[in-house]
Amino acid sequence: MVEVEKHLRKRKNVGQREELTKDFPHSKVLHTIDESKQICEKCGGPMVKVGEEFDRTEVPFIPASLKVIDHYRETYECRSCRKQGTPYMEKAPVPYPPVLHSLASASMVAWLFHRKFELGIPLYRQEKEWETLGLKQELLNQEYLHIDETHVQVLKEAGRKNFIPICAAPL
Repeated sequence: MVEVEKHLRKRKNVGQREELTKDFPHSKVLHTIDESKQICEKCGGPMVKVGEEFDRTEVPFIPASLKVIDHYRETYECRSCRKQGTPYMEKAPVPYPPVLHSLASASMVAWLFHRKFELGIPLYRQEKEWETLGLKQELLNQEYLHIDETHVQVLKEAGRKNFIPICAAPL
């Protein structure tokens, strides 16, 4: 009789993929056989669908894209007040933008901050990425460009101070 040392087997992580992807939107891709090829190779008769089986899950990377959202607000009028000669109108409230007089949305500002301060990607490299999305020419077409050229002391150099110039530079 042969004795084997007792050992623990590593458990497989069953359900780990499902847990990772549970909060993402799911879509189903069904792969089919073209109708003209649904013919039995053995007898030449027509084949009929009897079911489907799961093959795999994949998560595609969709690069950044831009879209324009035009905000409108409705105006309301009280017809009774108007008939009485004291017209009253009211406009629907609109939330303030994250940066006044800017095209930037909250998601765009958050993305920029994430890349700059969490991932440490310099602004000049981010500028190249934005350029590929077509924003650079739009910015250069503006009469004024609001910028923040904050100097950050990276290596804690002796004798250097950080300063924050805030300006609106005409192009």
